[in-house]
Amino acid sequence: MKALLRRFARGWLLCSVMTAFAAMAGTSDAADPLDDYNVVWNTPSRDHNGSMPTGNGETGLNLWAEPGGDLVFLVSRTDSWDGNERLCKLGRVRIKFTPSLAGADFKQTLKLRQGEIEIVGGAGDAAVTVRVWVDANRQVAHVEAHSAKDFQMQVALETWRNQQRVLGLEEAHGVYGFNGPITVYPDTVLGGQDNRIAWYYRNTISTWKGTLELQHLQPAIKIGTDPLLHRTFGGVIRGKGLLSVDDRTLKSAKPGKRMEVSLYTETVIPATESQWLAAVEKNIAAAEAVPPDEARAAHRKWWNDFWNRSWIRVTGNRAAEATTRGYVLQRWINACGGRPAIVPAEGRRVDRVGEGENPELYAVFPFRIYGRGKPELEMARHTFAHRGIKCNRGWCQDDTQAAFLGLAGVARNYVSGRATNKHRGSRFPAFWGPNHDWIPDQDHGGNLMMALQTMVLQADNGKILVLPAWPKEGTWTSSCTPRKTPPWKGACAAASWKT
Repeated sequence: MKALLRRFARGWLLCSVMTAFAAMAGTSDAADPLDDYNVVWNTPSRDHNGSMPTGNGETGLNLWAEPGGDLVFLVSRTDSWDGNERLCKLGRVRIKFTPSLAGADFKQTLKLRQGEIEIVGGAGDAAVTVRVWVDANRQVAHVEAHSAKDFQMQVALETWRNQQRVLGLEEAHGVYGFNGPITVYPDTVLGGQDNRIAWYYRNTISTWKGTLELQHLQPAIKIGTDPLLHRTFGGVIRGKGLLSVDDRTLKSAKPGKRMEVSLYTETVIPATESQWLAAVEKNIAAAEAVPPDEARAAHRKWWNDFWNRSWIRVTGNRAAEATTRGYVLQRWINACGGRPAIVPAEGRRVDRVGEGENPELYAVFPFRIYGRGKPELEMARHTFAHRGIKCNRGWCQDDTQAAFLGLAGVARNYVSGRATNKHRGSRFPAFWGPNHDWIPDQDHGGNLMMALQTMVLQADNGKILVLPAWPKEGTWTSSCTPRKTPPWKGACAAASWKT
């Protein structure tokens, strides 16, 4: 092993293999380094631009507390595609607390290790602590609140599809390229529910056939199955001690020191109303069969295992710290929304050419024909230096291509620049953009992660290169990525640089 470490030392690199994996994982009494990247807000947010994301890879929430004290969150699923091929929110939920969460001692914390958001709001001993977590193992989101004094809770569903209508120009941007008006239809909020709220959206139209016709794939229509038509998605809200006020509102039966509400989501393809209801009832029964403390413990274990599986922490200066923060929070976002369902390619008419990329550099990445340890490296570097479009935002791959070419300084500057290019109108520090498309721009954060990983490790033709594109100059320090396979399973490689 010493010989292997010397192989990568190259005079300026000091490597060591450590087995402090468990200690760094936050399981000891030592401070958890991951806590440095928790997001903490000491004031409420004005609107959805101040939302904080959480989720389990399938069900997601964008959550914020308003100045008036309401807790609000948008609800999403990774498979809630409407008939116009738009990935839509299921709705919005508003929770009112009496006394209110508003107060001078407000604090909202994203706790990464635990996979939850904690909000403390209110005045003095009447303050309410709220914990929100989307179960990592089931399709249910929990809101748990407690206080030293009695309080009350009201939960309301707010839908945005309330009538059949044609989308205006701004909304229709999400389905640009289709001819003719874009029509949306209302959600169905079920009546007669026993102390719960239930609603769904069911696609009665589909662009699938038109998409295939546009792409001259008519034979596929006969053998394929429309993945959009009659796709049904929605949710059920219920909680112990919550009674129906109307079809969209629940309220606590009496004041108490503890309140809980659960939101269950479900998508069925295709489905009638009764089929969707049967599926969500099955989801509810399975979730409620597990004791709350057991479900919470399993949820936290999932997140702890996730963070322990691998990590990269870069320190040394402000740019390095910003890079680590961006990397960690992008991992959080990916895990919260990372189990997407497959839908057909969008049938859009293209009236423009070019996507702001350098196709000549595809030979570097993703095809890996040129790069460190490969023939004609200098030619590839010359091509990179004279590329027509220079860019380190959105879907641009310059950062990763620089890393594969061993251009450590360029990769460092591009990655750290990318890590500070957040959307100014969004409060969450890893909501990137605007760049080429939407906000937050997940291409942007995904490329940040890929480029930093490529600076640390590369694999090709059975060989692993450790730190192949790490800057010699400067004060950046990297630690630490665990090995997954014997004989080093559970160990970490840490590297530091001396100038």
